[in-house]
Amino acid sequence: MELDRQTIDDIIGWIAAVLSIYYYIVPLSSCYQVIKGKINYEDMPGVYVSLNHINCICWYVYGNLIYSGQIKFLCVVGGIFNLIFLYFYIFYEAQKYPVDATLNGLIIAVGTYAIYKSLSVFLDDDEIMVKVCLVVCLFIFYFPAQTIFTVTTNKHYTILPYYESWYSILIATLWILYSAIYNELYIIFPNSIIILISITNIVIYLVYKKKFPFVEGREPTTTEDVDAIGNEEKKKEENKDEENEDELKNKVKGKPPKIVEII
Repeated sequence: MELDRQTIDDIIGWIAAVLSIYYYIVPLSSCYQVIKGKINYEDMPGVYVSLNHINCICWYVYGNLIYSGQIKFLCVVGGIFNLIFLYFYIFYEAQKYPVDATLNGLIIAVGTYAIYKSLSVFLDDDEIMVKVCLVVCLFIFYFPAQTIFTVTTNKHYTILPYYESWYSILIATLWILYSAIYNELYIIFPNSIIILISITNIVIYLVYKKKFPFVEGREPTTTEDVDAIGNEEKKKEENKDEENEDELKNKVKGKPPKIVEII
């Protein structure tokens, strides 16, 4: 039995959609860390997941306009995981700020429906809708860009998602193949950026791994850890400079003044 081009494309799209669910599961690991008391709930990536939730809604509307079951499936599953994360955050927030938590819960529930309904009613043109999706994506790309900036500043490569970057290249390539057959250039664009960011992560990781070892056996896992260790190193360097200056002054004080002969 021979498969036609559209069937092959649909299969690629479903594989990409299923594999992409991973990205919505990863933030839930912070929920486990909160339960175990390893981090505070305030350290959870709430802003990132909130933007990602809006992103899911936008892409779902777009997937509905172009009749893409793969995109709709991914956005529904991703949206469910995002809501689990956000209401987990609100549950812990309610223990400290019950009024704020209640308001945030209502905003998420009403906002999810309002955004979906507004986009569905007012943006029935797939080209306009996908441009809205791209704008939201640009905001999300800020987070990996911030990580790269932090690493290049403090030289601690361990927070870079090395293996995840290879995984991202695989998934982005599948989405590009899926989009190319239907000539959906707007889907190709954000996935191309993902590939570019992933390659950058891999290159920086490999280069810095060779040039900069761990500091005193400490392996930072977040940008906050990197900043903290970077600040400690700067203080150590400043202290060393001060000690060297003091030693130099003491040596100068201990030496007799030089006699300069003028001929």
